[in-house]
Amino acid sequence: MEMSVRSTSVSAWLLLTFTLPTKRASQRVEIWRKLQRYGTVPLVHATGGLEDTVVEFDPAAGTGTGFKFAPYGTEAFVAAVRRALRLHADPAAWQRLMRNGMAQDFSWHRAARSYARLYGQLPPPEVPRLA
Repeated sequence: MEMSVRSTSVSAWLLLTFTLPTKRASQRVEIWRKLQRYGTVPLVHATGGLEDTVVEFDPAAGTGTGFKFAPYGTEAFVAAVRRALRLHADPAAWQRLMRNGMAQDFSWHRAARSYARLYGQLPPPEVPRLA
């Protein structure tokens, strides 16, 4: 009985503290963005949109938004879980990681500003002269 209670507690802790990926769900970037908003730390396979969306946490600099692993396999996954557990042992660093994720701006306003900057860097189009 005690084993199952502990197992349930550990499972609940993992779910509430950081979200572990499944192959199918890892492709859904929107899920991870919403979870980060509420302080959940992503631990994801570094592929597709997640490669760009989740930034590996750097404890020395205090930057990053989660944990990534590649290639898709047991060894890389376990290494990422170990990095997450080591960081979780440092409450101040873990809070920083959570806040980094919660501060992410995935709004269309941000995307629109990025596109406006990009288009502003383009040279003006050449207009053909009519003779």
